[in-house]
Amino acid sequence: MLLSQIQPHFIFNALTTIQTLTVKSPETAYEAIDYFSDFLRGSMASLESGKPIPFEEDLKTAMGYLEIEKLRFRDSINVVMQIREKDFKVPPLTIQPIVENAVRHGIRGKSPAKGTISISTYRADGVCVLEISDDGCGFDPDKIYSDGKLHVGVKNVRERVEKIHGGKYNIESTPGEGTTVTIRIPADVEDVWQE
Repeated sequence: MLLSQIQPHFIFNALTTIQTLTVKSPETAYEAIDYFSDFLRGSMASLESGKPIPFEEDLKTAMGYLEIEKLRFRDSINVVMQIREKDFKVPPLTIQPIVENAVRHGIRGKSPAKGTISISTYRADGVCVLEISDDGCGFDPDKIYSDGKLHVGVKNVRERVEKIHGGKYNIESTPGEGTTVTIRIPADVEDVWQE
């Protein structure tokens, strides 16, 4: 299931972007290769570990993805981070599928295809909270599973957050305004990962 989240189309698009940059801007191509390496390294390491990983490791993988997308779409994607809590773990590849949805379906789905993704963390009432939001086109959350599409990434992240940590996963979205995914993980819970 995790492998399905490393989308082949993103890998091909990233390589095409890097190829183009080698001609137009070799320095930017060099930078893009670093981001792409971070993304692949983080994704593969997460898959190999099979256990919850530190939040910062998962964030680094997601940022590798976002930096490549920012190079692809120039100034159309802005990323804002407010990280106030770092000391918690998440299931591998939790953040990346959410930000990929924010880019592909949120920001790229509106006209003009330009917007902001915000990633924030904080601790409240014994819970570590991770919020990822975008100001994209939004959607009706009640129809997410009745549109005939698989939505494997969303379902997979939700199930792993709830089963691995006993956490909570919530999506709020308004058509024309954007989407916010909120993940709540008990700060003092032991991992309940089953081998």
